[in-house]
Amino acid sequence: MADLTTASVFFSKVRVNKDTNRVTMYVTSAPRESDTVDMTETLGFSFGIVSRQENLLNGQLNLQDTKTGKPLSTDHPSVKKMQTMKVGTELKGFEIDTDNPVVNLQTGEALRNLYWVKKA
Repeated sequence: MADLTTASVFFSKVRVNKDTNRVTMYVTSAPRESDTVDMTETLGFSFGIVSRQENLLNGQLNLQDTKTGKPLSTDHPSVKKMQTMKVGTELKGFEIDTDNPVVNLQTGEALRNLYWVKKA
């Protein structure tokens, strides 16, 4: 199998889990391309749809506090800044590790197309 590890990653979203007090960042191997669909006349609103999905790898970063070495808490000052990041922002210095899939903690099975992100 070819090595699909990517040289850079692109911001997708931040998940703030108040139940576990943890912050997770999700990234992609390339910026997602999207189109706007205007359904104002028929539905009363418009929305965006992702138009590029093929060969797109997804990555997960579980963030740590550099001062404590513990998982980044939901009230950390940098979390609000992360939540304002634009989707598709390039994050240099990281790569998606396709040899290290994220696994379901209950079943132990690898999740489809979701890999850990590591420092490049």
